[in-house]
Amino acid sequence: MSSKGVLDEKVEVEGGEYFRIMKCFDRRWVFGIALFFSFCTGAMPMVMNVLMGNMATIMTTSDNFIDAVVKLIIKMVIYICCFIVVFLIQHFIAGYSNPFFISDIRKHLYKKLMELDISFFDQNETGMLLSRFTSDCATLNEIYITKFVQAFQNCVQAVAGIILSFVLSWRVTLAVFIAYPLCGFVYWFGQTKITKLWRDYNQSTANAGTKAEQVINAFRTVKSFDNEMYEADLYRESLGTIQKVFNRASIVQGIEDGTIHIIIHAMIVSFLYFSCWIIIRRPNWGMENGDLMSLMMSLIFSALGISATLALVEDFDRAQVSAAKILKILEEPVEINQREGQEPNEPVKGKVEFKNVCFKYKGRAEYAVKDLNFTINPGETVALIGESGCGKSTTLQLLQRFYEIESGEILVDGVDIRKWSPKYLRKNISIVPQGPVLFTMSIKDNIRYAVPDASDKDIADAAQTGNAHPFIMTFPKNYNTQVEPSSLSGGQKQRICISRAILVGAPILLLDEATAALDTESEKLVQQSLEVARKGKTAIVVAHRLATVINADRIFVFKEGHIVEEDKHDEL
Repeated sequence: MSSKGVLDEKVEVEGGEYFRIMKCFDRRWVFGIALFFSFCTGAMPMVMNVLMGNMATIMTTSDNFIDAVVKLIIKMVIYICCFIVVFLIQHFIAGYSNPFFISDIRKHLYKKLMELDISFFDQNETGMLLSRFTSDCATLNEIYITKFVQAFQNCVQAVAGIILSFVLSWRVTLAVFIAYPLCGFVYWFGQTKITKLWRDYNQSTANAGTKAEQVINAFRTVKSFDNEMYEADLYRESLGTIQKVFNRASIVQGIEDGTIHIIIHAMIVSFLYFSCWIIIRRPNWGMENGDLMSLMMSLIFSALGISATLALVEDFDRAQVSAAKILKILEEPVEINQREGQEPNEPVKGKVEFKNVCFKYKGRAEYAVKDLNFTINPGETVALIGESGCGKSTTLQLLQRFYEIESGEILVDGVDIRKWSPKYLRKNISIVPQGPVLFTMSIKDNIRYAVPDASDKDIADAAQTGNAHPFIMTFPKNYNTQVEPSSLSGGQKQRICISRAILVGAPILLLDEATAALDTESEKLVQQSLEVARKGKTAIVVAHRLATVINADRIFVFKEGHIVEEDKHDEL
């Protein structure tokens, strides 16, 4: 993280991310069962190693060869059947739990995002947040449960092989054991390089995704300036950077894997030479042909376990980085708890007061509002006008407690809004934003978005009041018409938003430049809807132009975060 609240692709991996992310898994007991069977699958090959050693001993020393071999084969068949059953159970449980694990992570991540402060979203790009749900969750889905269980099995196999090898002949095992720290050093050196390269790869991928998102969202502007080829070249350069980093990581990984395999094969050759030397030259050390077979297979299984685990390390590095990124969100502190605070039974009347309020956005030096003071009485309509960036919209957001103020007080009905729960406060405030925000669902569901249990009659009445009912009834499916990005005009969308605010019926109504982006005809219709919507409400209207707030009881003129003039429309 470059600073508090700001996400960065180059996260610091502290270690333990695997276990911390497991807190999101609601079925951890299933994962524990998978690990148990994985342990059995890793340890059971040592039984076969001993049986193979017994076979070699029987072939060279037994007088009753046929009977001994038959008994041994029966034991091997029983072992193989048991191993297959345990192996299948392990993979079934791992495969069964994997989709639940990723689903649980996404649910926890989504829930956390819903709880985070608005300032968090101000500081982080949408593309980067979405990549946590897509690429990072996909990485965990590919690697976490299945490959983690597989790696655990490989580690158990390696450790069990080493233990059995020391039991059979500590001299031979100790002689060839030098290969293990050599492999460990090569692995550590290679992974140090690869981890850095993977961070660069993730950063480059996120940058390319963010670039693509920006261009797609502003494609009309790109085409207006005839910059399609320019943007395509920039994106191609981003992809080239990704490919270069990936190629470097692959080369380093290949060198690391090749070196480790050379060391392992050299270990096997050394083992065979030293074992034969002991059997021939040192018979008093008690090593037989069967022990040689068991020892050789144990060391081979151990080496294969280490090799298979190291082959997964690159995947685990990627998974750990992805887990660390997701944990950065899951462990992000929340400044404003949505559920804490009082929820009075008395209805809110709508008196609003700002007393010496000061506030600035995170990462900015200048104040958005400074020493702001005003009082709005219940049922009064007050307009806030001024140039862009003077603090008008910020004032509305502070009233909704999207941000914590640095000093001063914001009161509703004489009560500091910090004493109320944000949920209760916002239930008593309706807002019609400048850019109409509708969701991809029916018009009916959009209107009752804040009142899910509203009846069809209530929805129709709100739409009638908001001047949306006439055009809604022209659609074949009326209120069941699906809202698509281009299915409604700007004025129609805004009237649906007004209908939604009317249905809420909150005593305080906020209008944030609700007609700024509309044509003259649409503005006239929306203005009529707004006049009806604010009757009997405490209304705060944000506008650029004085002409649009002619009916306001009072007008506050903002400049540099505070009020410089206050009067009625005619006097101003």
